[in-house]
Amino acid sequence: VTVSVQVPQKQHYASQPKNSTATRKRTGYR
Repeated sequence: VTVSVQVPQKQHYASQPKNSTATRKRTGYR
């Protein structure tokens, strides 16, 4: 389940660089 969620989130945060920090915190990206 975690992998499925990370795939779409990666594209989302990639399209929005200004929101990348917020998305990284939610997904747990360092």
